[in-house]
Amino acid sequence: MSRRKTGKRTAKYRFELLIPTSYNNGRPVETAKIQTVRHTLIARFGGCRIQPAAPYQGWWVQRGLTYEDWLMLFTVEGARTETNLRWFETFKNQTLLQEFEQEEIYLAVTPVVWLER
Repeated sequence: MSRRKTGKRTAKYRFELLIPTSYNNGRPVETAKIQTVRHTLIARFGGCRIQPAAPYQGWWVQRGLTYEDWLMLFTVEGARTETNLRWFETFKNQTLLQEFEQEEIYLAVTPVVWLER
């Protein structure tokens, strides 16, 4: 029986970012702003995914009020470095919160391992 060669294993972070499709007052976010997020992620990480093409629906409660959001899920994998964590924290806190006029934007980070050929 022949043994298959084990491929390369690369430690990465998976960043999941939920971007709203409307502002808190209900008016729609301009498509150009969402496209800017896509372009920024591609320029920084060499690619990104939006899953699915149709928005997610979500709810959150703040100060006793329930809010409803329609959201785009952007997913990016990048090297598992402190630099990438800091970049995403800065992007969220200094760019996205203001651009999308939000109290909070969901950003989750998961360690993953890529199994390459």
